Amino acid sequence: MAGKDRVNFWWPAILLSAIIVCGVTLYRGFANFNKVQDELAQVRETNQKLDAENRALYRKVLRLRGDARAQEQAARQGMGLVRADELVYTDAQAGPSEAKPAFPAPPQDTAPSKDKE
Repeated sequence: MAGKDRVNFWWPAILLSAIIVCGVTLYRGFANFNKVQDELAQVRETNQKLDAENRALYRKVLRLRGDARAQEQAARQGMGLVRADELVYTDAQAGPSEAKPAFPAPPQDTAPSKDKE
């Protein structure tokens, strides 16, 4: 009878330890699940912002492809371009990094010409 009592004693201990292991595993799993849900919410929010930005850029591309006035405006604002008949005034107190040339200066020929000889 003594051997049978020992066998009956181990079964509840094994069952209790299995329940404890499962409980700890589930607790960690739920904690990780909540963390993953928070990260997913952040990623979805970031994706929504990027999607809105992409849509705005796509509309701008379509506008630039089809509208000459939009192209001119983008060139003027983005690259500092001016028309040939326009004058560019710069602030005398502005530093050299702030001033932009209206258009590149034509190359100057410094070599003596053969016609004058």
